[in-house]
This record gives sequence, C-alpha cells and structure tokens, in this order.
Amino acid sequence: MDDGRDMLSDNQLVELTLAFLEQRCTPADAEQLGVALKADPAQRRLFNRVVAQTWLMRESRATMAESMLIAADVDHLRPFRRRGRTALLSAGRRIGRPILAVAATVLISLTVWWFLDAVTRPSTSAPAPNASHDMAVATLTDMQNAVFADTERPMNLGGTLSTGPIRLTSGMAQIMFNSTAVVDMVGPCAFEMTGPNQGKLTSGRIVAYVPANARGFTVNLPRGAYVVDLGTRFELRVDETSTTLMVSQGRVELHWTSSAGEAQVRTLSPGVPVKLVSGQTSRFDDASQLIQLVRTVISLNPRQTYLHSVGEQSESPMPVDLAALGIDPGMTITLMQLGDYQGQKQNEDRIQTLAAVFSASDVLLGRDHLCRVRDALACESGEVQTPPAAAVNAQGLHEPTDIAEDFDVTTEGIRVVVPDGARFLFFSPRDSYFSDNSDPDGDYAVSIENDALSSAQPTESHGAEALTIPSTPVTPNAAGQ
Repeated sequence: MDDGRDMLSDNQLVELTLAFLEQRCTPADAEQLGVALKADPAQRRLFNRVVAQTWLMRESRATMAESMLIAADVDHLRPFRRRGRTALLSAGRRIGRPILAVAATVLISLTVWWFLDAVTRPSTSAPAPNASHDMAVATLTDMQNAVFADTERPMNLGGTLSTGPIRLTSGMAQIMFNSTAVVDMVGPCAFEMTGPNQGKLTSGRIVAYVPANARGFTVNLPRGAYVVDLGTRFELRVDETSTTLMVSQGRVELHWTSSAGEAQVRTLSPGVPVKLVSGQTSRFDDASQLIQLVRTVISLNPRQTYLHSVGEQSESPMPVDLAALGIDPGMTITLMQLGDYQGQKQNEDRIQTLAAVFSASDVLLGRDHLCRVRDALACESGEVQTPPAAAVNAQGLHEPTDIAEDFDVTTEGIRVVVPDGARFLFFSPRDSYFSDNSDPDGDYAVSIENDALSSAQPTESHGAEALTIPSTPVTPNAAGQ
C-alpha cells in the first residue's frame, strides 16, 4: 500500500472514526483507518480527540436523561451516626465523567489497534489452548493508592490487562473492559477478568458502570451465582457468608442455583437491594434466602403530600411498595426522618417534619378529599402518636387535614409494627401549605429499617448499605377526581 493511500484528510479520518464507533465500518474502511493511524502520529491524535469528544457527548446525554429519571442519586447522601453506630448511606464512589472519557479514549484506541492488527495482518493458524491468557481484555484506567499482591503482570496506568486474577489489598483500581464496561475495585478485593465482557468476584467490593453497548456484562460469584447486566450501574460485595447486590440505575439479572439444584433467576431494579446468604450449604438456597438489605433510604419531595389541601397545586407522593423492600405485615420496622426542607423562599432550609400512613392499596384520591389515602390502615405500636390537625390553610381557609391513621416520623426514629393488610406506605411533610416548599441541598429523606434483619445481622460487619429511591409523583386515581 503506497503512502498516498495511507494518508487521509482530517474530514475523512473523522468520518471513518465515527463509522467505527457506531459499528458501521466495513472491513475495507477498517483497513484504511488502521493503515492511516499506523502511518501518522498526527492522525492518531485526531482520532483520540474524536473518541474523547464522542464519549463525552454520549455521557452528557446519559447524565441529562438520568437526572430526569432519578431525582436524587445515592452519592449525595452521607454517613450519619445513630445509637452509637455508623450507617453507610452511599452506594459507592461515583465514576467521574472525565475519568471515563480518558478511559474510553485509551481503551477504544487500544481496541482499534488490536482490531486493525487483526484485519491487516495475514491469517494464522488457530491459537494454542493457552493463548487466551495472553489476550488483552481490559485496560487499567485509574488507580488511587492501589496496592496489588500476588501478581506477575505489570499494573501500569493505561496498560492493557489479559485474562487472569487481580488481588487488590488496599486502595482503589479501575479497569475498563474491551466492551467499555467499567469496574471500580475497592480494596481488599479479589477480582478475575475472564473475558472481554465478563469477570468473577471472589471477595471484596466492586462498583460497575455498564453502558448500553456493553449490555450482557457478566460477573460470576461464589457458589454458582452470577449477575448479568442489562445496562446499568450496580455494586457487588462478597464475603465468606453472603453476596450483596445493589442496583442504582437500570436493571440486572441475578442467577443462582437452589440447594435442590434448580436454576433461579430474578430481575432487579433500583429500590430492590438484595443479599444472598449461603448458610451451611455449598449453594444458595431457594427464594426464601433472597434477603433484603437492612436499611433503605428514600428521597422525599417536600411539595408532595397525601393530606387534604385547598387553594394550591400540591403534588402527589409516590407510594412505597413494602413488598419490594422485603417488608411484610407483622414485621417491626424503624422509620427515621433525615435532612430537612425549606418552607418558603425567605426561610432557611431547617424544617424537620414528616408524617406517614400505611395503606392496603396505592390508591390516592384527589386533593379535595380529607381522607385521600382511601385504604389507610392504623399502626399497632404504642410509640405512634397522631398529631393534632393542621387547621389553617395558607389561603386563610379553615380546613381540617388530620386523619386518624397517620403518624409522625421523628429524627430520632420511631418503631412501628406493619399492620395486617398493609402493602404501601405514604409520606408527607407535616405542613398546611406545600407548593412553596423546596429542598435546596436535596437531603430531605426517610430511612426504613427492618428491625429483624438489623438485630440478626449487625450493620458494621455486614455493611447494611442504603439505596435512594427517587420521589416520583403519581397521578391520583381516577376514583378521586
């Protein structure tokens, strides 16, 4: 191939690069792009800039969509101390967009070189059985105080990684698979790369971000379980007795085998964190062993209420599905109000009020009804106190708002027994006017803790992490209009 054919104009290079990234590149185009990149360092630099800008544009669009769908990300929550013990409220370090952009540039460049080498060099015989161990399947894209053990491979930032185990004794290391799936390892952690889009977590903690083009990213777990990603962000923790999975965006499939040898699968979305407990068997047991995490934190919107309101356009709250959190009637749970909100623009963000009510259904009637939660249920706990009615509306109208079944949730926490037939839980600020409420720092929330799990599995040793569920309004049932 002569030098004239090796060179491409900048516009041609950009077009071929975009075609490659969008997977519409023909073999002839790929060969031409590979030859040009090998021949000219300036064209390689232009290629890298196009890759980085394309990645940033995609991530910006994804971030905008995420902000529309997820009202509050887990990362804004912070540790708090309660009854002498600390509960972790963050689901992991959020992967920085700049780091992803740099990682994408490095990885896709390396992937191109690997791919272009394959299409430009003569065909050879099939590789030897152990050749896969030398195949680059990922790139080391970030490190923070990382200390590795028992490894003969060089662990250099930007270096390629072949299949095999990584033992991180402390610090953090980030790898990006050839598929563009990104995994943050938090030491101590034992993780093995088994292919260009799959790995195995033996012990420790990882946080994974999987873009759409890496859909199907798989993480194998101890005792025959594995997770298949459907385009998401999730966290996994493995210790000697259990595996904890938390989904913060998108969906994953959790597969495991029961003690009877039957294959089990469950699709998980944000708001349904689970823990698989092995017990005394070598495999996970049936669905009864799929245990919810101890604590869930739900972000609240102070403009949303289930209370009667007139003369304003208050919003409707999202009913919390108790079954999705592993909470059944008869269980004792602890509810705690977190953060605060601002009542009017001229006031400070310091108001701490919260009311709650159980319901047999998710039906919420219109604002003109006094008892909007049609199937409200009273609690079975002596600690619950029904507050007096908020009698004066902001418009000067004397309208009762109190209902017999609801109760206050305090900042110290209140223990309640879930009443028979309860399937949902509604929350509202204890206020008389809602439209002018706001939450500038986004910390107004409620913690829901399953007391049985909390006492059986100490928080500090089992990592009872929390997950924020966005406060999405629901449309009042037609029956209330």
